[in-house]
Amino acid sequence: MCYKVISQSNLANMTLKHIEQFIKTIPHKLLKDLCYYDIYRPENSCIGFYFFESPLGDKLYIGKSCSRSITDRVGAHFDCRKGAFLNSLPRAVFNANYPHKKDTYTSQDLHKVFTVLREWNFSALFVEWTDEDYAKQLISKIESMLIFDLQPQNGGNCINGTNRKYPINVNIPIKNLIP
Repeated sequence: MCYKVISQSNLANMTLKHIEQFIKTIPHKLLKDLCYYDIYRPENSCIGFYFFESPLGDKLYIGKSCSRSITDRVGAHFDCRKGAFLNSLPRAVFNANYPHKKDTYTSQDLHKVFTVLREWNFSALFVEWTDEDYAKQLISKIESMLIFDLQPQNGGNCINGTNRKYPINVNIPIKNLIP
């Protein structure tokens, strides 16, 4: 098992710091060993967050899945075509490893990244929802906050970016941050 499940209400009552600590307790699995059934969940708990971490833990990619199941979303990352829309993981890994070549990757470069990704760890946090619209809003907000808070300039190791520009109070419940 390479995931944990949390209820929408428990997630909303957590602070960002508690969520970050909780994520560290999720078991992981090497991508090369991951099977579809390792992350299968029923409909009302198939959305949430997924994490890819480099073998040394020095790079982390955080993703969310709100409208598709995590199983569908994770699979979409493994499209090595340069113009593919949902393969942000290999693009982020390429940019993190070759900052001087940022966004100049080819399909062949992305294919080479997949060879490296086989040794990365995968884990997921599924959210059991009772109100799907609120759960989607909650997941989107938390993903943006996690990415921002775990950026290298904040002492983190997150390699994907966010449009968030302002600091976050990491010590108040998430539900207080959602209008």
